[in-house]
Formats: sequence, C-alpha cells, structure tokens
Amino acid sequence: MDYNRKDIIAALATTPGISAISIIRISGENLTPLLQSITKKKIFKSRYATYCTIFDKKKKIILDQCIVIYFAQPNSYTGEDVIEINCHGGKIIARKILNMLYSHEVQPALAGEFSYRAFLNNKIDLIEAETISSLINSESDYSHEMIIENLNDSIRSNILDINNKITNVLTIIEHELDFSENEIDYTTNESILLIIEDILSTVNNYLSNQNLVKAMNSGINIVIMGIPNAGKSSLFNKIIGYDRTVVSNQEGTTRDSVEIKLVINQYPVNLIDTAGYFESANQINIDSIKQTMGYAQSADVIIYLDEDDPVSCASKLNLTCDNIIFCKSKQDNIKKLVNTDDSLNISSKSNHGINSLYDKLSTVLSTQYQYNFKNDPILISDRQILIFKEAYLLLEQIKTMLEEDMGMDIVASHMHELTNLFDECLGKVSNDSVLESIFSTFCVGK
Repeated sequence: MDYNRKDIIAALATTPGISAISIIRISGENLTPLLQSITKKKIFKSRYATYCTIFDKKKKIILDQCIVIYFAQPNSYTGEDVIEINCHGGKIIARKILNMLYSHEVQPALAGEFSYRAFLNNKIDLIEAETISSLINSESDYSHEMIIENLNDSIRSNILDINNKITNVLTIIEHELDFSENEIDYTTNESILLIIEDILSTVNNYLSNQNLVKAMNSGINIVIMGIPNAGKSSLFNKIIGYDRTVVSNQEGTTRDSVEIKLVINQYPVNLIDTAGYFESANQINIDSIKQTMGYAQSADVIIYLDEDDPVSCASKLNLTCDNIIFCKSKQDNIKKLVNTDDSLNISSKSNHGINSLYDKLSTVLSTQYQYNFKNDPILISDRQILIFKEAYLLLEQIKTMLEEDMGMDIVASHMHELTNLFDECLGKVSNDSVLESIFSTFCVGK
C-alpha cells in the first residue's frame, strides 16, 4: 500500500447502508477545479455549508442534491484541501457519487489514509492518531471514558516533560565533558540520579496500568470451564440472555469454543464457552481439549463448573489464572448460596445463585480493572507499552551506571537513546512500515 502517494483520495466516511445521510470525504491538493466541475458552482467559502446539486457530467445526469462543505488547506483535518459531501443515505446514492469521483481520476482511499495525511502535515501526532482509532473502536463506557481522558493530551505533555528533563541533564553533562576538573564544578551523580528516579517513577506508573489497555482494546477474557455436561453452555446462554449454544444431556455437545463479546457492569468482555475437559483417545476430543486449555492460559477470569466439587476438580489442571470463580452447578433445589470452600451454588435452570455469580464477577472486574479517570496515567496502544518498557530498561541501566559512578560519556549515550525512544512514541518515526501498520488499522473513511 502506498500511503505516500499524492493522488486525490475519496471514501465514504459513514457506515454504508440505510441512513438519513451519508458523508463522502475527499482530500488532496487544489480541489477547487474538481468541486466546480461536479457542482457547476464557481465560488465556495471555506468552512461554510453550501447547498449544491451534484452532477455526473459524463453521463449528463443529476446524482443528488447535497450539503457540501469545503475546507481550504491548511485549515482542514488532513492539512490538504478537503471536501465533505453530505448526500442522502441509502445503498445507491453514495456509491454513484464515489464512482463519478473515480471517473475524475480520484483514487479510493486506503484504510486510515486521511489520518495518515493529517499526521504527515503535523495536524496530529501518533499518540493522537492512536487515541482517535481507539475511540472509534471503543465498545463500552469503560473504554470510552478512559480514551476520552487521554484526548486531553496528558500522555504527550508527560513525554515532552520527560524529554525536557533529559535534555536539561544532557546539556549539563555534555557541557561539563568539554572542560577539565580545574575549570568547572561537576554536577553530582546524586542530583542526576534524583531526576532519573523521578522519570522512572512516571514510566512505571504508566506500565502498572497496562492490563487496562488490554481490557480497553481487546476485552477481558472470561472463560467458562468444567468437565463435559457440567452445565457450561447453559450458564453461557444464561449470561448472554439467549440460546447461543446447544444444550444437551449428551456429553461432548460443545466441541469448538464459542465466544461472544458483551458488556458486564461497564466492562468489555469476551465470554468463552469451552469444550469439557476429560481424558480421551479420540483425536477430535483431544483437539477440543487442547483448545480449551489454550483459552485457559489466556483467561483473565475463569468460571469453573462442577456438580460435585469444582475446587478439587480445577486443582488437578494446574490453572495459572489468578481469578477463578468456583461454581457448583445444577443445584436446583439447594437454598444455600455459598459453600465452605467459597464456591457458589448455582442453577441455570432455576436461576438460583446467578445473581451472586454476577455480583462476584463484577467485584473481580472492578477490583482488577479499577481506573481512576482523573489520576491514573494510561497508555493507549501496544506500541506505546513496548516503547515504555524499553525506556524503563534503559532508565534502570542509567540508574545503575550513576550508582556505580561510571563515565558520564556512557551515561550521556544512553540518555540520547532514551530521548529517541520517547520521540518515537510521539511519532518521529522514519520507518514507513511502522506507520502503515498503525494507520492500516483505521477504518477507510478515517
């Protein structure tokens, strides 16, 4: 994909299908001739809405009557000339207008190409771009609120503050390296060490919340496990509110795991119904069990079911998940809710204990994924987490060098690497493949 092409590009910026309006976005250099050609109007005022008829001159037909907004560069989202055509919705009109534009040698936009051009023209940095992408893809109030908090530029301002501190120290170190001991009083290691420890603390605060990024971007994996016919699919159907999986008294009904995205108490969740775990020589069963154990390894929360002793049964599997909710299933006629081993008595048939399960699940989620929207710093993407992890290791190395009184020239070299890392986080990236991998995750009209 050539994200660096200079063509005029166009794409539908709204969801295809039946709606009141559809918005077509066009970006490129000097769009005035194109705009005049498709509307037969001579004058457009930048950033004003104009009622226009859209023509297909080659076919000599009217395509629609629309509201057109023209944004003259550089005062637009991409920094280029931008046209937004607000046409009537539906499956046909927007497609006809786009085909007409393509006949004018306008090219279909690539995924995220508008935002890529905004980045190239310094309208947004990579952190803003990733925040916008996450906001569009958010699936819960939890995700939305965390992302909105990061639109206030807190990550960017913190990184700039860190780089200013590093630059100030580098200026002093490199200045002192140019003089002999008799010419200048050297800055003590202790004073530099205090600054490094302060930066380490900031970086560590961001990394301590990286599990929130997974929850926000991918969802929290809640895996229902147990032996065959333990009531896993019945509980799965109960939680999602409809019969998604087949329920039968016959063992092994569920061979492939079934996954549903939903929101539980504001948290985005991937609820997974797995095949029952048991010893088998049948290859299909073996493959199903391997799949179940794979989900168990990636689980954030496991709901383990067994009719008799879920705690003992689960202990045989050496599960590594830190959050396991044990449920004694099919307890249709039991009034007690909690057993001495802290397992819950539940029945998907009579609804007994289901509310207690919801409460326990909500408690686990709110405890593990608690977020102070005003005070907790958070990274938005896996790319940012990776960079902050590399920065943390570098800072630890610099701290050790200072404590062991190593040469300041080596310290300065590592600090230059540190500023390069944080610059990369903001978007000073020369590798086109890195940029393409980021922007290709955007939707086409963005």
